[in-house]
Amino acid sequence: MNRYARQAAVHGWDQERLDRATVAVAGSGYAAFLTGLMAVAMGFGRLVLVGRDCHLSGRLGSLADLVEAGPGTWARLYERLNPEVDLHVSPPAGEARARGRLPDLDGYIAAGNGVRPLMLAEALARRGKVPAIAGSAAAGVGTWGVPVRDRLARRMARHPEDRLVAQMVAGLLVDEMRKLLMPLAWEAGPTEGRQVFSLPRLCPADEGRRPRSLKLTGPSVAVVGAGALGTWFGMGLGLSGRRAAVHLFDGDTVEETNLNRQVLFYGAVGEPKATTLAARLARLFPTLQMNGYGLLVEDDTAQLVADKGVVAACPDSFEVRAFLNRLCCRRGRVLVNGGTTAAGGSCSVYAPGHTPCLECLLGIERLARNEVEARGCGAADPSVVTSNAVTGAVMAWAVVEMLDERVPRGVWEFDGRPRDQRLGVHSQRPACRCHVR
Repeated sequence: MNRYARQAAVHGWDQERLDRATVAVAGSGYAAFLTGLMAVAMGFGRLVLVGRDCHLSGRLGSLADLVEAGPGTWARLYERLNPEVDLHVSPPAGEARARGRLPDLDGYIAAGNGVRPLMLAEALARRGKVPAIAGSAAAGVGTWGVPVRDRLARRMARHPEDRLVAQMVAGLLVDEMRKLLMPLAWEAGPTEGRQVFSLPRLCPADEGRRPRSLKLTGPSVAVVGAGALGTWFGMGLGLSGRRAAVHLFDGDTVEETNLNRQVLFYGAVGEPKATTLAARLARLFPTLQMNGYGLLVEDDTAQLVADKGVVAACPDSFEVRAFLNRLCCRRGRVLVNGGTTAAGGSCSVYAPGHTPCLECLLGIERLARNEVEARGCGAADPSVVTSNAVTGAVMAWAVVEMLDERVPRGVWEFDGRPRDQRLGVHSQRPACRCHVR
């Protein structure tokens, strides 16, 4: 088994094609940093980081410090994350020279709200010599796809980069570049235009009917599952800038096959997931008060989860999600549920009295029974970094919405198979009364 085993299990995946690819990532903000992080985790063979180093002095601890330090510092982190990737750094003024030194450049990604990377991406796309894509992130709005300099691009350039939206944009950009370099037969193919998605503030809670947990200004969050989705949910919560006490629960240890998507476990194979992830998130995000527990959540340990304000379900089984749904129904807790596949992921919120529980919305008990009956093959499910990153960010956005006393309804879904629209909401059903039974 190797670090790419879980994504190599995707039907039609050709890791050797990605190993041979040379991709440039241009930008200097969070979208560029996260794009490079995911590209390295997925295993693009050679990565050229185009941006300006700030040469900050002193110890770099938080993620904000790392991003501000620039591509040279990013490259040192990326090397620890995946030593198999060949990394190069080029200043912005040397973009054309970098392309000249690397005639086998296979793709160019302009990530962020800056104008200069977008200009080169648009020129490359217009000439058709190198596949080029671009993405930007502002509060509640993100763009990705074919680079276009128009009124929307100029408006995005005037807005500060939204860090949580940047995580979604980075996932979409890396997934799009992978489609350009290594298309899969069961997908519709790369987009043919510039796409826009928005995260509207849906369904304000009625005055006097808000769940108690929605009134918390300093929330406590229990995260069940410290794997790929738990990692990216924690990243998204930290990027949101909200203060929170986060409690991670997972009884597993880090394996080499986790490294293609669980980006904070570099150098930690064999160590417990929950405590390792808690320590690394605490260092990156001073706003998060992190605690890790190396145990399974079951009847004997359920109280540790049930006394938290919000429960985030990030496990790799429907059985655990069904258990958490029953627990949150009994205790009247908010449950943010996430799940991913190699092709996408989904997020739904159970806020008692405001939305349906997972049984009423998804039929979670039936899914859990089918899962138990299907066990026995022992094969790991295919998994990639991008679907976990986008879904984890949507889950974090849902928590932020509830901190502002707004309840996201329906199932928010990321589907990487379509050509264009890949992030949307469906199944907006009325609330159930399971919590009062």
